[in-house]
Amino acid sequence: MKIAFFLPILPGGVRGGRHPLHGRLAKGENMKKNWIRRALRLLLGTILPCFLILAMASCTIEGPKGLDGKDGADGADGADGADGANGQNGKSAYELALEDGFEGTLHEWLLSLAVRGGDGEDGKDGQNGQDGEDGKNGENGKDGVGVADVNISSDGRLLVTLTNGTILDAGAIDNAEGDLGEPDADGFTPVYEMVIKGEGDLNLRDAPGNGNVVTVVSEGAELLRTGIQRDDPLNGYSRFLYNGQVCYARSKYFELRYYYEGVVPTLHLPDAIYLTVGEQAWFITDQILSSCQEDLTVRYSFTGSGERIYDAEEGFAVTPSRAGTFKLTVTVEAIEEGEVRTVCLDTATVTVTEKNPSLTLAGMVLGDSRIADGEIVKTLREQLPNVTWLGTRIVKDGDVTIPHEGRSGWTAENYATDAAVTVGTDFTLENPFYNPDKGAFDFSYYMNKYFPDQTPDFVILNLGANDSYSAASVEHLLAMVDSIKAYGASASREIRILVMTEYRSPAKNYYLSQNADLNILDLRQRQYAYFDLLRRAFAEQEDSETYLVPNFLCINGFSDWVLDTVTTGRGEEIRITDVIHLGTQGYRKEASMLRAYLYGIFAEK
Repeated sequence: MKIAFFLPILPGGVRGGRHPLHGRLAKGENMKKNWIRRALRLLLGTILPCFLILAMASCTIEGPKGLDGKDGADGADGADGADGANGQNGKSAYELALEDGFEGTLHEWLLSLAVRGGDGEDGKDGQNGQDGEDGKNGENGKDGVGVADVNISSDGRLLVTLTNGTILDAGAIDNAEGDLGEPDADGFTPVYEMVIKGEGDLNLRDAPGNGNVVTVVSEGAELLRTGIQRDDPLNGYSRFLYNGQVCYARSKYFELRYYYEGVVPTLHLPDAIYLTVGEQAWFITDQILSSCQEDLTVRYSFTGSGERIYDAEEGFAVTPSRAGTFKLTVTVEAIEEGEVRTVCLDTATVTVTEKNPSLTLAGMVLGDSRIADGEIVKTLREQLPNVTWLGTRIVKDGDVTIPHEGRSGWTAENYATDAAVTVGTDFTLENPFYNPDKGAFDFSYYMNKYFPDQTPDFVILNLGANDSYSAASVEHLLAMVDSIKAYGASASREIRILVMTEYRSPAKNYYLSQNADLNILDLRQRQYAYFDLLRRAFAEQEDSETYLVPNFLCINGFSDWVLDTVTTGRGEEIRITDVIHLGTQGYRKEASMLRAYLYGIFAEK
């Protein structure tokens, strides 16, 4: 699951010293002065000789010295002078950054520190040598360590990647309001909140109790607290993420600064995305966020190059112009106390590759009616003419027959456990993957029976809608994937498996006259939940050649919802076709997305 979080790295947190935003006022010290200087010398008889002596001394002319008069009595001490004016506040690190050329708001400056870490200072110029030549310039200082990336693992742990490559595990977290879960084995309840250090300095340690000192924080320093021992308010500890390190200190020394009190949205962004140079890709907020309150705004950031077709709160579209590996970050923000606060964010690695229409592979597409429809396999064959398609079912594209394994109305459970499936009252299809000896899906049985002389390079799985987006569907998909991998191992071939997610139904309408009968919001939430189930199961399996394909990224909710008139039990009704079954345009975009993944996956090998 995705979690709400943000990483403020404040000026005081960069070096662990006194917070530069808390300047101290300096008062001038009272100085007592004795302004009567030997009164006897002020007598009229000695004033003129003294001035003559001083004049001659300044002109380096020596003349006869005047006689010293007798010391007069000391005058009374003068009254104390008035207190000096208060000194001005010292400049903050942000103000110094502005003077040094930085352009942007305080929030933007803080974000720049959080993303890349502060640069090390240049070394000082060397001193002149004895022979009079200038010394050599000192070497540049080493770059500071900042935060490069933040992600949530599939088991719900906050993972922070530093700019030096170190990965920190900040602990288990979950998505909720206030406390985020049950206490862990060390008694820390996960939280997400900003706190301020109270009076005086305090050591932060790498473990509760007598751990090693990591750094020292001063009064006023702000820290992100990720866990707290609530059972012991007096002596319990808090866990912090501070300056890129996980550290601990007693909770009693801190006061709550900020946490978002609303319902934090969940971001449904895959870990990895593949795009193609020159082909437009859409990221629609409605497809990525399960919900978003009115006080929140959404912002997209892409590090790659290309034409930004659309860039707004509702979504982001780009046509990449250069191959490479980049980052796409989606940030949800709120305005609190006049400041921009990051409520949650997530980042996906985006791999952009060149087109390779000459790619020569063998593959299979397996699924339900969306595959049996034939539009996807037709488009894939058109876009990848050198791919050999395997399957016992066929669809015709003119005079060409294209094999596939799509069956209308079938579920993942049907493929995983049934010998045959009857859809409706009289339409029965046998399951070619069913091994009667095992009573289950067996990919080796299928290949040996139907294609003994071929081995696929990839298999695409598109199931879930007929299972009502259930957890059981994911378990059956896992069993199918394991069977495909086992066959690949026996054939000494790495088979890439692409598991497609779902796209979201539109927030309003399905059959336009059926709103009272179909709970669209419930359907959408099940679709979002299904993505999270698939992500937990498959998102971290790329090392084993299994890839989670974000099907919803091929849908542009601004223009792809196609209205069509269909005949139902109610008569003729207007339906939005790009919901469960796509329109022709939607299927072509879906095929293009699958092709981008094949380009990217096989370009890496």
